[in-house]
Amino acid sequence: MNDSRRIFIKKAGLGALAAGFVSGIPCELLASSPVERADLVLYNRLLKDWCDGMISVQSQDKNSPETYGGFMCPACGFIHGRSHEAAFPLLYMANHTGNDKYRKAAINVFNWGEKNVSQQDGSWFNDVTANTWKGITIFGAAGLGESLKYYSHLLDNDTRQQWTLRLRKACDFIYGFIKADTSNVNYPLCASYPLVLGGKLLKEQRFIDKGRELAALVYDYLSPVSSFIYGELKPRTRSSRGFWPVDLSYNVEETLPTLTLYALEIQDKKMLDTVMNSWKTHLEFMLSDGGWDDSFGTRNHKWTYWGSRNSDGCQAGLTLLGKYDPVFSEAAYRNAQMLDKCTNNGFLYGGPGYVSHGVKPCVHHNFAHAKSLATLLSEKVIANKPFVRSALPRENGAALKEFKDIGTYLVSVGKWRATVTSNDTEYLVSPHASGGSISLLYHENMGLILTDSLFPELKHRERSNMQGNEDKLQLLLTPRLEMVINGIPYRSSRDVNALITSEPIKKGVHLKINGKLVSHDLKDTPAGAAEFEMDYLFTDAGVEIRSIAKNIPGNGELSFYLPLVSPADEVVSVISPQRMLLKKANGKLKITTSGTLNILSSDKNRVFSQSPGVEAIPLTIDWDIKRSPELMISITS
Repeated sequence: MNDSRRIFIKKAGLGALAAGFVSGIPCELLASSPVERADLVLYNRLLKDWCDGMISVQSQDKNSPETYGGFMCPACGFIHGRSHEAAFPLLYMANHTGNDKYRKAAINVFNWGEKNVSQQDGSWFNDVTANTWKGITIFGAAGLGESLKYYSHLLDNDTRQQWTLRLRKACDFIYGFIKADTSNVNYPLCASYPLVLGGKLLKEQRFIDKGRELAALVYDYLSPVSSFIYGELKPRTRSSRGFWPVDLSYNVEETLPTLTLYALEIQDKKMLDTVMNSWKTHLEFMLSDGGWDDSFGTRNHKWTYWGSRNSDGCQAGLTLLGKYDPVFSEAAYRNAQMLDKCTNNGFLYGGPGYVSHGVKPCVHHNFAHAKSLATLLSEKVIANKPFVRSALPRENGAALKEFKDIGTYLVSVGKWRATVTSNDTEYLVSPHASGGSISLLYHENMGLILTDSLFPELKHRERSNMQGNEDKLQLLLTPRLEMVINGIPYRSSRDVNALITSEPIKKGVHLKINGKLVSHDLKDTPAGAAEFEMDYLFTDAGVEIRSIAKNIPGNGELSFYLPLVSPADEVVSVISPQRMLLKKANGKLKITTSGTLNILSSDKNRVFSQSPGVEAIPLTIDWDIKRSPELMISITS
C-alpha cells in the first residue's frame, strides 16, 4: 500500500469503515489499521495475555497422560477439569497471530480433556475426581462448536473429524440430560446456544428444536417488575417475603450472553428484544469503573468484582448488541478495563485485591473469560462498526431507585453510589447481606469503599471451583451492627425480615431501617429480640450512619463493623479515637464517629475476602448503647 493510500485511510476514519469500503479496500483488510476500535484492541491484548499465561502452566510431560496438555493451576495445585474449553480461544489466537504454538496448545489441552474428563455418554465431568457434575457439558459443547464454526481450517482432517464426532456426542448428551428443571435456571437456558449451533453444524434439526424449546423457558423466568432473570436457587421459588432468586453475576456472565448468542444465531427477534430489555435492568448494577455489583445476589459467594468465578464473561453478549444501543458495547469495554486491572503476568486474578495481598491466580479465570473474548473477536463484522462511547445507567441514575423484585435500593447522590438490601433469598449455605445493610458503597473518584463479602462461617460447597483464603483473620466485610454473646455474633446484616423505608430529605436520600440482631443461623439472641434502628443519610457531603440498639442483654458486647476496602499500600492515619483518614489515589476518605475507632490485628494490616476479591482495613467502632452513636464517611482534599 502506498503512502497516499495510508493517509487517506487514516483520515477516512470509522465512518468509512462503517460504510464497508475505503478506496476500494475491503474492510477486513483494515482490521489492524490506525482506526481499529479501542475496545477490540484491548480485547485482543487481554486474550493474548491470558492465552500466554495458560501456555506457561501447560504440562509438557508426554509420559504423564494425567497431566500432559492440561493447565496446572498456580492457586489450586491441580488441573481444572474444564481446561479443555480453552481450545477455542487458543485457536482464535493461532489464527490471529499465525503462531502455531497456540494451535498445538489447543489440540493438546483438548486431548487432555478427552483422556481425563470425557465420558462415554458424551458428557464431560467438571473435574477429574472432585466434582463429577456433567451439566457443564453445555459450555464445552459451545466452545467446541465455535472452534469448528470458525477455525476448522486450522485442524487436519483426522482432528476435524474427531472434534465433529465429539460435538455430536456432546449434543446428544445435552439433548437427553438437560430439561426445564435441571439444576439452576442457567443450565437449561444456556443449553440453547450449543444445541442450536451444534444442530446447524451437524445438520441435525432435533438439536435446533430442543435449543428453541429450552431458550423459550426464559419467558417464564423474568421477574414481573424489572425483568431480572431469576432462578439461581434450588428450588427456583420466591422467598418468604416475595423476592425472586436473582444472581446478577451469573446472569451477566453466563445466561444473558448465551441467550444473546442464541438469539443472533437463530435470528429470533422476540428473544433478542427480551434479552436486551433484561440486559438494561442488569446494567443498572455496573459501576463506572466496570465492576459488577452482585452484593445482593443468591450466589454471590462466587462473586468477583469483575463478575463471577467460573463463568465466561459479558463481553461477547454485550458487544454484539452494541449496534442496537451503544450502552451495551460501552459496558463491555468498561468491564474489560476492570479485567485488565486485575490481570498480572498473564493471569486474570479473582479481584482487584489479589495481587496486592499476595494471593496466587486461578487459571480457571483465564480460560473461562478467554472464551467470551474469542467469541466476539471471531465475529469479524464487529470490527467494521464504530465504537460509540456512552454513559452507564448508574452514572446518571435517579437519586433513589427501588427494585421491588429483589428487595433492594440503589442510591445515586452526587458522586456516591450505594446499594441497600433486605433481600432474603439465600442459596443453601451461602448467605448474602440482608438486614437493610449498605451492601456496597462506591464513590466515582475513590472507587469501591464498602462491600458485602463471603461469610467467614461459610464452608465451601465447591472447593474445586473456588479458591480458598489462607489468612488467619477472616472477616465479614458487610458494614453492620454486631453483638457478641458467649462468642456468638448476632448481626444486623442477618435479619432477613428487616424493613427499609424512605424518608423525605432535601438534596439527598434518607433511608430508615428497622430490624433485629440475628445469628448466622437466623435465630434470635438468647435473651430475646435485640432490636436496632439504622438511619442512612446520603448527601453530596458524604454518608452519615446513625444507629440505636434496644433490648441488649447485659453480657452483650456491641460494635459497628466498617471494614474499608483498601489495598495495603494506602496510608491510614488515625488522628484521634474518633477520627481517621485514608489516603487514596484521588483524595482522602475521612471517617468521623462519636464512638471509638479500632483497627483489628490482621495479616499485612488488611483482611482479605476472595469474594468479591478485595483487601480491607478491619475497622470497628465501639458502640455505646446508652446513646445514639453516629459515624460519617466523607471525602476531604
